[in-house]
Amino acid sequence: MTPSLKSASAFQAPHIYVILFVFTAIAVVLTHFISAGLYDRVMLKNGRVAINPESYRQVEATPVSLE
Repeated sequence: MTPSLKSASAFQAPHIYVILFVFTAIAVVLTHFISAGLYDRVMLKNGRVAINPESYRQVEATPVSLE
């Protein structure tokens, strides 16, 4: 007798809405702990915009909620 495939894999992935809600909730919680900051942008000679890595500064945090 061969084992049935159904009993071998009892794991079922959660619904996509559950996954999206969990990721959203994690992002909301992280906005309370990770500091907010900005980099200055500079125009390069070839016309492209780049970020100046030495210009980081912290700004006032605006944590979000699930509401």
